[in-house]
Amino acid sequence: MIETLLVGFGRFGKEHLSAWEATGRAQISAIVDPTLTIAVSSPDCQRSIPVFASIAQIPANIHFDAAAIVTPFSTHKEIAKVLIRRGIPCLIEKPLASRILDCEEILSEAKRFEVFCMPGNILRFSKAHIEIRARMEESGFPRSRLTLRRDRSEAILSLHPGVHPALLTGIHDIDLAVWFTNSKAVFVSAKHSVVNGVCVNFEAEIQHANESRSTISGAYSLPKQKLNSVSDEIKIINSENLVVAKFVDHSLGDDAEPKVNQNLVNEIDHFLDVILGFTDNLRAALADAVHGVAVVETIIKSAMLEGQTLDVPKSEFTLN
Repeated sequence: MIETLLVGFGRFGKEHLSAWEATGRAQISAIVDPTLTIAVSSPDCQRSIPVFASIAQIPANIHFDAAAIVTPFSTHKEIAKVLIRRGIPCLIEKPLASRILDCEEILSEAKRFEVFCMPGNILRFSKAHIEIRARMEESGFPRSRLTLRRDRSEAILSLHPGVHPALLTGIHDIDLAVWFTNSKAVFVSAKHSVVNGVCVNFEAEIQHANESRSTISGAYSLPKQKLNSVSDEIKIINSENLVVAKFVDHSLGDDAEPKVNQNLVNEIDHFLDVILGFTDNLRAALADAVHGVAVVETIIKSAMLEGQTLDVPKSEFTLN
């Protein structure tokens, strides 16, 4: 059984607790979250999981083999550095960090201490999205035209004040576009709308290294009272103007207690396979996450420059 430290116990942290234990191969041995004051029950109600305000407060007799970092992304770098220096493999939720410099520092630390870290990327573990990727691969990753849109509840604005939608939600589609085309983003042109100092939507045109093009957009336009509502659309057309793939998920969401997130379980299972030595075929790498944040930074800069086409910064840590 892989003993796991869960850092962060917000909405997604609770999903992580259920998902780690649903693997049957791991269990949460401790939770770090300064907002918690009492122990947390395991999903099967058979164990009481101790909670701590910081990693430093965890006593030496509590052992963990891996960690999941599910805190606000502005805190990821410092938490990851502490765990990496202890030799603890980490699954770090998306986005890897709020700035490309912080992402690069995480990757540099992981390389320096030879500790495996994997970015959270649950859509790479979704059956529907895996099928799209397989279809593209079977065709030899042809030059294509991709359209990806992701809308979320207006309530997200108050939960994550001031966070640009390209970083909070659009980063999922940025990653999918790069994964589906098997080609990094090289140029970006973008626009966004700002209301009362807050960005509420964006649209970005991305050119990939293989000359594929992606239009990625998103908005906080769904009902405020439906926090879990989603509206996701993907369409891929090849150079012969034929539809290669199409995906649609429109749901007003369910405010009831969420079920176990199977995509997250699949992601954690893959992470466990890697750290246990069962596979070296890594589906999501830190370099992918660094590139994703680089694209986000370029989208925001382009939008502030009224849509000017900009190069995506190259990095020694990415495949660019």
